[in-house]
Amino acid sequence: MRRLLWLSFIPFFLWSCEDKMDEHYEVPGWVKGSAWELLSDESMDGQFSMFLEAAERAGYYEIMNGRGLMTVMAPDNNAFTAYLSEHNYSTVKDIPARELKELIGFHLLYYSYNKGSMENFRPEGEGAYDEGTEILDPGLYYKFRTRSSGEPTREVDPLTGKSVTVYHLERFVPVFSHYFLKYKVY
Repeated sequence: MRRLLWLSFIPFFLWSCEDKMDEHYEVPGWVKGSAWELLSDESMDGQFSMFLEAAERAGYYEIMNGRGLMTVMAPDNNAFTAYLSEHNYSTVKDIPARELKELIGFHLLYYSYNKGSMENFRPEGEGAYDEGTEILDPGLYYKFRTRSSGEPTREVDPLTGKSVTVYHLERFVPVFSHYFLKYKVY
């Protein structure tokens, strides 16, 4: 009898729950679009077209076209042209796929940063930069995690002579702010 009584209340519990998932995942009005949309916008006059072509060839289109948290440090066409001529490539299509993936990955930082949070980056999140807060140990942290990483390689262990797979960690890019040396006491 008790089970029947409990079973009769289950529909009331389910109907009383509000579904707020759509509200939770709603895109805020201040979001201007994905990184891909911003860089390919007509107002940019195509100045990032070579970077976008390279990013697509390297397989980063999906992540850049999504609304993930990332910071893109995109070089313009002039910088990309300089890179091509320095490495004796005619076009983006001439760059080998592995090199292209690493190159573009260095320009894609995990998480979203504004100027203030890049100047006072805190990897542990505590004391992170917020407007109007005191800057703690400014410039102390300057390495930002990128989406560039090496392919696993096979190496021979010198002690055992056995072949092992070595997984290479993600790469970081240094971003030095004007605080880096200003507050250092030696």
